[in-house]
Amino acid sequence: MWSIAVLILGLPVAVEVHPERAIGYWVGDLVVIEAHVRVPRGHRLDSSSLHEGTLPEWLELRSVRQAYRGGVYRIRWTYQVFLSPPDVIPVQIPGRALRLQGPDGAYEVEVPPVTVYFSPLAGPAAEPTRDFTPPRPSRRAVYGHGGLLAGLIGGWTAVWTWRRRRRPRLFRAVVRQVQEVQDPTEALTRLWEALEAKAGAALFPHDLDRLLQRWPPAGRLRADLAWLFELREATLYRPDPDPEDGSGVLERIRRLAQDLDRLERRSWNSRDRTG
Repeated sequence: MWSIAVLILGLPVAVEVHPERAIGYWVGDLVVIEAHVRVPRGHRLDSSSLHEGTLPEWLELRSVRQAYRGGVYRIRWTYQVFLSPPDVIPVQIPGRALRLQGPDGAYEVEVPPVTVYFSPLAGPAAEPTRDFTPPRPSRRAVYGHGGLLAGLIGGWTAVWTWRRRRRPRLFRAVVRQVQEVQDPTEALTRLWEALEAKAGAALFPHDLDRLLQRWPPAGRLRADLAWLFELREATLYRPDPDPEDGSGVLERIRRLAQDLDRLERRSWNSRDRTG
């Protein structure tokens, strides 16, 4: 583990870098690097900087994921290395410069490079071996393995069905809550909390695409969700939001909660893409 601490704009920003492992890599393997960036309150990460930077020709960035909790950004880069050295050699995964936005403006935080070790596919003294014909399996072995496979498939199906019946229904309770309240702001807060629970992270008015990435079926309601995100921004950040009929806003929030509940019933999706 590598750990550094820097001082930006007079505020402490701590960066820790954790490689999944440092040794035992071969050509084509995936190298996972995770960084924990602790930022002061009111500072946020510019997500576009996660993909920036120059990589060597033998290194390819496959995916980037991030999560935020308790003032710490947890960022996970997954690389694939196309390098087959003749001997065990150290390979440096380049660092990155992350942009953050604070009350006094934008600034950068350096994520240090990480060194891992790559091995050759075969040693220089490796001798070729002859191919051989595998023995024919017995009838008893075929039936035994077939029964085991059928049992595993049946067990997996039972567990999948059980989990599907027990899947969380985040918007079912929200529909009832927004029907009971008469204040549009309170109804917006209740629905927003359910959306954050669905995304698995805090949402800001500019995070609509992030929500749709975590829960792709919600793209069917993109227009209504865009209106909700604009309403959230007006409620939080605009001192004098545009006047709008309060009863109309409340009814639209209630309809959107019902639409999200129906969408969640039809599409079994957890907080990410799996489901």
